[in-house]
Amino acid sequence: MNTRKRIGLWWLLTILCFGGLAVAPQGCGTLDPQGVYQADKVVYSAELTIVTSQEIAGSFLKWERDNRVLLNNPDLKKFADKVRVEGKKALQSAIAANEAYKVAKTPEHATALEATLAVVRSLMKEAQLWMAKSATL
Repeated sequence: MNTRKRIGLWWLLTILCFGGLAVAPQGCGTLDPQGVYQADKVVYSAELTIVTSQEIAGSFLKWERDNRVLLNNPDLKKFADKVRVEGKKALQSAIAANEAYKVAKTPEHATALEATLAVVRSLMKEAQLWMAKSATL
């Protein structure tokens, strides 16, 4: 197996084991009312998405930089640059929206938070797809 396929396979396995958390539904379990989230699934889900997305973005950007010459794909470089700029802004917006929701748990704040998280999830899903696609090249 050549180096390119091994790198791609390693990243595909990483994505399957770790990356799906950012885009997966959060389930129907219950949170402890006395716990850190005080049974608030909106905050729990938001923070899980934010933290996981930060990990995915960092892994994706490192992977892209480390393999840029090997992959030789201008579209991938363009998307990585988009993640560097727009991903950072989207994560900052999601963090701000999450903090605003924690202060005032209104339907409007919940809607704004979900909208910012949707942008983050979309970028991270595309990053995961880029890494998965490279495993099949």
